Amino acid sequence: MIEIDYPNEQKIYCPACGTLTLSLDAGFVMNECPHLEFLGSDEGPEFERNEWYAQWEEHRYDDDPDDDTHFMEYLRKTWDDHYVCFTQRTPPPGGLAGYIIFKFPLD
Repeated sequence: MIEIDYPNEQKIYCPACGTLTLSLDAGFVMNECPHLEFLGSDEGPEFERNEWYAQWEEHRYDDDPDDDTHFMEYLRKTWDDHYVCFTQRTPPPGGLAGYIIFKFPLD
């Protein structure tokens, strides 16, 4: 998975089709497009196309009951470079991160 840190509070458009995917300018605006796979934060998903977060939660303790692997670490190990993640972080002391992940076929 390719990761791009993106300025906090900026609009995010889909790089493939140009859809405004996320805007926090004047309230919360979220739009889906065919390329959007996941939109959420450290606290969980707002949108997920294939229930990746639910799969991670269901199986995260299968091998190790003390596993504290973050959801994004799970995706880094699972997804290839067809996926691009834009990460936005709130400044300290908050530190909450938001993730917008798109999938792009190589065709």
